[in-house]
Amino acid sequence: ELLYQGLKPEQILLITFTRKAAEEMIQRTERLLNQSPLRIQGGTFHAMLLIMLKLHGRAIGLQPKFSLMDEDDAQGLIHLLSSKRGFATRPGFPKKHHIGTLFGRIANSLTSVADTIALHFPWMEAHTPQLTALYRSYTEAKWQQQRLDYDDLMLLTYKLLCLHEPTRIRLGQQYKAI
Repeated sequence: ELLYQGLKPEQILLITFTRKAAEEMIQRTERLLNQSPLRIQGGTFHAMLLIMLKLHGRAIGLQPKFSLMDEDDAQGLIHLLSSKRGFATRPGFPKKHHIGTLFGRIANSLTSVADTIALHFPWMEAHTPQLTALYRSYTEAKWQQQRLDYDDLMLLTYKLLCLHEPTRIRLGQQYKAI
């Protein structure tokens, strides 16, 4: 439909949630258009945001050779930083996977540590000051090491589009349909 309305394949971006859905979406589009390889760009949210940050991330201080941490790497960094600060041995201090979930919620909702804990993790409230300090350390360590977690892909793309008008304009001209 979009192609019949005059859009070029390069102006269309197909995005979905899972790899399986992305593969199926691209295969169906190739069959529908009888075109392989497909000139319409597509993939998962995370894959497309990773590409955008690799291409345009310099505008917000991100080096193109940044690396992406999986969940285990992110939790390992959280545990390391928590241990260095002596938090991991505090009675009742949340485990690294719970802290990772908290930090993901903070990044995806653009809310503060304290507000996120109060709204979604009230059982962590006694540790709010330590978790606030740990979140700051975690975000600083990731930035210094140029290592991102999956939540950073959305957060930094949002930041890029909000703060860097030339990139926002360029992508808006490149993609006419998402």
